[in-house]
Amino acid sequence: ASSRCCEDVLSCNEPVPADTLTEVGRELAAAQAALKSAEAFRTVIENKLFAKQCARANAETWAQQFSADRDAAHNEIKLVKSREASLNVQISEMNAVIKSHQEMYDRLENRFQLALRSNEIPTKEVNHGRAEYLVGIQAFKKSHEDLHKILCQTDPKETTLTIKLCERNRDLVRRIKRLEKANSALSSRLRLEDMDPEALVLMVEGEFSSSICLSVS
Repeated sequence: ASSRCCEDVLSCNEPVPADTLTEVGRELAAAQAALKSAEAFRTVIENKLFAKQCARANAETWAQQFSADRDAAHNEIKLVKSREASLNVQISEMNAVIKSHQEMYDRLENRFQLALRSNEIPTKEVNHGRAEYLVGIQAFKKSHEDLHKILCQTDPKETTLTIKLCERNRDLVRRIKRLEKANSALSSRLRLEDMDPEALVLMVEGEFSSSICLSVS
């Protein structure tokens, strides 16, 4: 109605009253204010629309990033499961090796205990033989010294007795050497008896490994 009034005023060639112009001015100012308000509202709506578009773009970007992260997480889970399966296989193999080593250790322990029990009798025999050797070597040394004194006091012309005494002396020397070898062997067996059990186990393991190699070859 106000716009219609404005058109009538503008199309009229007759002088317009001042009250009418004032009314028209007020209506025009109101229309301008309404236009500005509408423009401001449109600007607000455009800003909101732009913000929503930005938010939508950001949401799409985040969705793409989330999808990429999700795919990477799935791939990492697959890799971890694959590694876990590989580790389980390795653990099973190591358990089998440990079981095999434990069985071998048990066998070696049984052999070691058997060797200790079997070594008790030879130890007594070794001690008895050592005692006999010490007695025998002292007797032979005394006999050798006596013969040597007799040889020194014997007349060189008595060749038959001298030859017999020399042969007897050489025989005693040979017997002493055999006794010394026997003593060396007995000492070796005594060192085996006094050996540290761990060292003896290592020696037994070496013999066991050698026997395995010989049986394989």
